[in-house]
Amino acid sequence: MVRYKSEDGIHDALGTLVETTPHYVVVEAKRGLVKVPAHQMITGKKVSPDLK
Repeated sequence: MVRYKSEDGIHDALGTLVETTPHYVVVEAKRGLVKVPAHQMITGKKVSPDLK
C-alpha cells in the first residue's frame, strides 16, 4: 500500500508493488496499474494479501 497526495486529495494505491525507481513506484491495484511519483508519496507499508 502506498499513500500519496495529488491535486484532488489523499489516496491509497493498494495492491502488489511491481516496479520501483528513485522517481516513482508502480502498484498493480484492482483498478489497474497505478504510477505514483516519489514527490507525491506520503507513506507506504506491507499489507496482508487478504486486503489486496
